[in-house]
Amino acid sequence: MPQQRKFEFITVSGKERRTDPETLRRVHSHTQAEYRRRHASKHRQKTVELDVTPLLDRSLVQYHGHSLSTPLENSRSDPFQSFKLGEDSRAHRLWDHVYDGTCAKFRTLIAIGFIDEVRETIALSQMLSASAWHLVHWLRCESDSGDDARYSMITTRSLQNQLDNLATGTSNEVITAVLACAAYANLTRDPQTFQVHMDGLSQIFRCRGGERALDSLGHLRLALFWIEVNGRLQQDAPAQFPVPYHILAPKSKLNLTEPDLGRVSLDGHFTGLDESHVVKYGLQQLTLLGQIIDSAIVPWDDPLFPVFHISPLLHDFLSIPRGSVHDSVHIRQRECFRLFGITYLLSVRSMTDFEPGAGMLYGTKLQLLLETPGIFVPEDKSYQILLWGLVVCVCTRVLFDELRGHFLAILSRYLQVAGIASFEEFLVVVWELPWCCKVFGDALYHLSRSFLGG
Repeated sequence: MPQQRKFEFITVSGKERRTDPETLRRVHSHTQAEYRRRHASKHRQKTVELDVTPLLDRSLVQYHGHSLSTPLENSRSDPFQSFKLGEDSRAHRLWDHVYDGTCAKFRTLIAIGFIDEVRETIALSQMLSASAWHLVHWLRCESDSGDDARYSMITTRSLQNQLDNLATGTSNEVITAVLACAAYANLTRDPQTFQVHMDGLSQIFRCRGGERALDSLGHLRLALFWIEVNGRLQQDAPAQFPVPYHILAPKSKLNLTEPDLGRVSLDGHFTGLDESHVVKYGLQQLTLLGQIIDSAIVPWDDPLFPVFHISPLLHDFLSIPRGSVHDSVHIRQRECFRLFGITYLLSVRSMTDFEPGAGMLYGTKLQLLLETPGIFVPEDKSYQILLWGLVVCVCTRVLFDELRGHFLAILSRYLQVAGIASFEEFLVVVWELPWCCKVFGDALYHLSRSFLGG
């Protein structure tokens, strides 16, 4: 009988390198690797693995003898006692950083209700790990004491205990813990580890009949949606799981539908961006988003605004079929629009949680595409969309100055080719397409003075 292949959610490595083939295939935790390099002289625990064989051989699928919720001690209200994490001031300090609502990185998960779920599960230690990493590596207000690695180790062991138990191997608690690990991978910008967790969730949902098993648990379904879209943004990859329209639509001002932008056949043999169904849909949604923001007092401090109004559109744009420098000019133009749209949405989201360089992955791809032959033809109506997208890239905060300067030079060249000589004529082109004055207005004003002489 062939040996059952094993998959892992998390692997924590020691300083000894094991060279057998199985070990070489393991996915190692980015956080543990960083910690090991900084403390190479210290004794390190050897590899800790998660064995998810029961998920793969479907031995959990037929088990219905126990509830899918893991019973904990009676003291659920005090997570430090329930999970024996200690009652020292350091643990409480880390939890306060997660839960007090002052940190943008955790505020949305609090508003969704995910953190309240976390505090009563084994995922608590992973959030303490995220808190420690954020204080040290993002805010740089503390020195590194290895807390992020220590708490990640606790999560790994606890998660393995759950996976070993038929009653809890696919429980909501395990799903919560894996989602917390995926959120941590997003925080540390580790797309490979994020993908490991998404694959693990796919195995769990396979045993539970799909992600719709969470439809009655709105906070977990929203957390899955929010965390996955954030992770896919770091990969520039389509999402594995669909948008939970039944949760988003009642609370969103967007016209949320299921456009199925991944279907290449939607566009057929279009001869310009203005004929592309995908582009038309994207422009309509971006225009509506700009109107929502500019026509009302937008509470930028509302942590749920990005969930209901930005992430659904990011999900859509990430689903658009890709194009490369080797494709036809119209496919390359559509790919430019996809990248412009994501940059636009990241710019809007930066008003609630600014992250320097958040759009550089998409900006560098645009830089290559915009230099390909035939991409800009003034006689083609597509040129208006390309000019609009370039203005977005020049005015955005999510690209670094050097790349924005490069787009400014391309914009200047394109304007000359198009014969646009005045700022007023230029604005006619820009404002016929999606625009958000509250996001791009100040930058456009400075552009008019420094570049176009308005």
